[in-house]
Amino acid sequence: MCITKLDGKYFSHPAKWRDTIDPYTLNYHLFQLKEILGYPHAGNDVFHVKGILGGEEITAYIKAERQTGAAVENEAAIIRQINDLAVPRILDADFGDQPFIVSRELPGMRLSVIVGENKDLLSLEYMEEYGEMLGRIHSLTISANSVADRKFFHVPSREILEKLDLAYLNEYFENIPPAGKTVFCHGDFHYANHNFSESQ
Repeated sequence: MCITKLDGKYFSHPAKWRDTIDPYTLNYHLFQLKEILGYPHAGNDVFHVKGILGGEEITAYIKAERQTGAAVENEAAIIRQINDLAVPRILDADFGDQPFIVSRELPGMRLSVIVGENKDLLSLEYMEEYGEMLGRIHSLTISANSVADRKFFHVPSREILEKLDLAYLNEYFENIPPAGKTVFCHGDFHYANHNFSESQ
């Protein structure tokens, strides 16, 4: 874990923990990358960075697709429809050979950083805020493409369940309730992805 002091404030973020794309090779249109501050844990390649936008030095996050299901183009379209101070602004993006988005950093830290290894399940203290935020997400009226199909959307075979010692779930999968109303939802809503501002 690295601690960086920037503009009188301290930021926590992991050091490089796996091979990633080189963010200096991305096809920026407005943003100029100057320095990588950290490598937040994520399924895609995410970089906490310092750079120049419109002549101003800023801190930001770059998210580059690591797998096609990430659909950062759809993510950018959704973010641009949400007018809320809690949602970061998209500063730059490209959806060509290596799709990516650049968003301005907001004050706060990931809850996973705040509670550390979470051995004492401290994240449970934030469940009310989680419920409130999830309700707000589900109540949004958003125009968006459907999420790309992924293998874990489908019922696992009996053989897979038995291999994982989960055969007792087979009856559940045979009686799945019919699909309900289609809503906009967060596809990966867990404590490590929740950000809390300094005021909370």
